[in-house]
This record gives sequence, C-alpha cells and structure tokens, in this order.
Amino acid sequence: MLMRVKFNTNSGTSMSCPHVAALLCAAHPNWSPAVVRSALMTTSTVTDNKFRLIARYANLEPATVLSTKAGHVNPQLASDPRLIYDAYIADYTMVLCSDA
Repeated sequence: MLMRVKFNTNSGTSMSCPHVAALLCAAHPNWSPAVVRSALMTTSTVTDNKFRLIARYANLEPATVLSTKAGHVNPQLASDPRLIYDAYIADYTMVLCSDA
C-alpha cells in the first residue's frame, strides 16, 4: 500500500548537517564544498552539547567511531575553523582513477 503525506519529519545528523552546511555557505559564499565539509569535520567533537560522550540510540552506551563518523557538529566553531582542507577536481580524479 502506498501512503502519501503532505509533509515528513526527519531528525538527527542527517538533517542537521545540511542545515549547518547551508549556514556556512551563506556566511562564506567563497568556500568550496570541500572546505565546508572540512570545516564541519575538523571542528566536530565526540561529546554532545552537555560534554557527554555521544551515545548509541539503541542502548545509550557510548558510540563507536564507526557510528559517530566525525562527531557532533558545532556551527560556531565551523564558521571559523582555523584549519581547513580544500580539494580540487584533480584530487578526486587522482583518488578515483588510481590503481591502488
């Protein structure tokens, strides 16, 4: 059965990261997508906003690196990251087209 709705809600990192990325793009229109990603990843933390380790949703145990990815995004830190990594088409081509 196909169900159609007029709206849908999502939450978590899947929704917060694109919104924070949009804010960064508005604040820094000259940043490339790679720089935005770098700013988000280099300023994220493994603790939440109450300085507790990020917990797994299923059992509230501390999450592993594989489940937290880069961590909890911090929009204020990401807007002035101090250190960023940029990437260009040649960089992606080298990675995607290498023999290794």
